[in-house]
Amino acid sequence: MTIEAKVKNPILTLYAFHLWADFDEGYQTKAKNAQAFWYNFAKEVGKELKSEELQNFPEKLTKTIPKDENWENLLLLPDGKRKLPLSPIPIAENLMRKGAFRAEKIQDTYAVELTLSCQEKDTPINPRDLKAFNPNGCLLQSTIKASLGQTILLYAEPNIFVDYRTLADACVAGLVDSKINPSPKFISQGKLFGSPIFEYDNRELNPELNCHILVLLKQNPNTLDSFNPEFDISLKNLLFYRRKVLYAYYRAKVYYGDGQKQASDLEKQIPKFSDIEKEPALEKRLTELKDLLANIRKSGFEYSKSLRFVRECHNTTTTNIENFKNALKEVDPVKLDDDNLEIWYRFSDLASNTYLKQIEVDLNYLIAGQNLFQEMIANIRGMLEIEQIETDRKSSEKDTISSRNLNITIAVVGGGMAAAGIVATSYGLIKPEQPLLMPWDKNAGSLHPFTQSVFWSLLIGLIPVLLWALIWFFVLRKHKVVGAGSPKSDRKNDESTKPAP
Repeated sequence: MTIEAKVKNPILTLYAFHLWADFDEGYQTKAKNAQAFWYNFAKEVGKELKSEELQNFPEKLTKTIPKDENWENLLLLPDGKRKLPLSPIPIAENLMRKGAFRAEKIQDTYAVELTLSCQEKDTPINPRDLKAFNPNGCLLQSTIKASLGQTILLYAEPNIFVDYRTLADACVAGLVDSKINPSPKFISQGKLFGSPIFEYDNRELNPELNCHILVLLKQNPNTLDSFNPEFDISLKNLLFYRRKVLYAYYRAKVYYGDGQKQASDLEKQIPKFSDIEKEPALEKRLTELKDLLANIRKSGFEYSKSLRFVRECHNTTTTNIENFKNALKEVDPVKLDDDNLEIWYRFSDLASNTYLKQIEVDLNYLIAGQNLFQEMIANIRGMLEIEQIETDRKSSEKDTISSRNLNITIAVVGGGMAAAGIVATSYGLIKPEQPLLMPWDKNAGSLHPFTQSVFWSLLIGLIPVLLWALIWFFVLRKHKVVGAGSPKSDRKNDESTKPAP
């Protein structure tokens, strides 16, 4: 006959942490969903637990929170209370559930501490009935949506059991009640205040999907009495900094993934260089190069943001690992001699030797990728300068030809207008009594005054034209001689630099 395991005096405490600040938006910038967390918590958790105190908490919260929330530590309960008691609720025959609620701001994070227990301490219950402490999975991440995540600590006193580990497994199964996929699995074991403590996790890195449960089963009669206010603070700090480390590591992986995608998109742009070089039309090459530069600069800016965020995550992880270690040191003086805090020492080693080093590896990879962005931008700019010089040269040649044609046109038109002006002014010399006769006419006699005027005017006008033509001829000839002599001079210089045999 199999004896069914039972426990008594179960005490469940939920520790949930939600970011007040959003460093993606800027330093000390309040997260857009910060206040929504309280309304969601009151609506979902308060409804499932049938607690009017929790459901009415947001209205009291708006009167409690000061306009300036930049204080690092701030109690959020009305009237300066440390905890808000919850009215007892019947959960089974002759069994009442009571509770207490604490809300505060720690540094840049809202912290929730919700404790539920049985009013009848000595009434044994089956582990599967623990779902009354977590009806419909209301204390899990899928419901409360705490941005940093949460931890459930269950304390219980064995009444009938086979062994502690089996009883702890049954308690976790009763709490979760198949509400999580993947379900939390046993990962480590330790000893706290003379009693065994078991750790369960579903290994989800995303805090919105993660489930972390600690089960402390009474073996030492003084275990519960050792949970004094000082230890409560140290335990909360341990769980808080643990969540900060995990969140920073998770965000670093997200930003690293963004950077990898941006680097991959950049590599796809490389073949465009050869395609642009093959383009025969100069203007089109310039346009395509400018478009490519704009795209790569935009991607490079996004890549730099990803790199900066990974650096911030690295700094955050480093800082909170140290904070976690300091909180662990505060527990050492109060623990018993035979206690085993392997659960937390193991996480400290994991954070320092795995999480932090992995972020450093990812960071170095992104730094190397940033050099590729810079080289590509420099190459495109170099190509643009060369193409622009070629465009300017051809444009200059066109301008020179146009200017020369214009000068010729002006000269021709000017010459024609000058000749017309001479004829027009000299026409008055032709009179009826002295008509203009051709040289072969028998009555022509000497040159007509009109002919003399036109002749001398054109002759005098041709003098500057001839001077300009002579100057242009000698200058052009000089340039040709210098240009023809340069290669010979270069060859002589090259020959003079050759070593003697």
